[in-house]
Amino acid sequence: MADELKDSGTVTALAVVGFVFGLIGMLGSFIPCIGSLAFYISIPSSILSGIALMIANSQKAKKTFAVVALTIGLIGTVVSGYQYFSIISAGESARRNLARMSDQFTRAETYRKSNSTNKEIAEPIQIVWYDSIWVDKNVETDGVTIVPAISFKIKNTSGRPLQNIKFYCIFVFEESGKNLTDGDVIAIKNPLPPGQISEEIFVKGYFGFRASSKQAFIKNKANWKSVKVKIYMAKYHEGILDMDGKSPLGTFPINKKIEGLSE
Repeated sequence: MADELKDSGTVTALAVVGFVFGLIGMLGSFIPCIGSLAFYISIPSSILSGIALMIANSQKAKKTFAVVALTIGLIGTVVSGYQYFSIISAGESARRNLARMSDQFTRAETYRKSNSTNKEIAEPIQIVWYDSIWVDKNVETDGVTIVPAISFKIKNTSGRPLQNIKFYCIFVFEESGKNLTDGDVIAIKNPLPPGQISEEIFVKGYFGFRASSKQAFIKNKANWKSVKVKIYMAKYHEGILDMDGKSPLGTFPINKKIEGLSE
């Protein structure tokens, strides 16, 4: 006949305390947000209930109440822990979003200041000389491709030196206004003092026309559509050209001349 389990005052006392605090922790763990703090009650109650269960096993005493108390404490711990880590995760996500928004704001502010500087620079810049021509892009055995190009000089009429200016050129058809190609260059590598004229700045397009030879363009000059170039300026900042902030410097015709050929 199996030995009858006896009562233990120590087990009962620890189980009662664990049960009471475990019940408080479990009920509190279901309260939104505040319940994330319930594990401060649920964990100690689970420890007490666990100790009561260990003592009951060692003394071969009744352990039902200790098991119930431990179960309730663990439920509170799991629920409150889930809330706690959910709040931590949400906070971390909010922190990342705020950091991203701050970064976007900083970039927008940088562009705003850059745009303001572009307008301040563009107004005192004057193009004092220009020349245009068509140049080789590719020369192959079965044909040639030429692209529009423009050379120009600027004068610094501002009160401060200019440096690292990016010029952006859009080549368009005069009649339709449609884009043919574009090109860009970073110029004024050395500071250009106020009142001084820059060295020659050269910009050519990326795309153009193809024919069997350069002479073929001259023979069909009557059908050669006229092209003009719009020159814009943008401050070169960390490799970024802000197209919304570019400032126009002027529009100039592209001569129907081909490099290396005389009329």
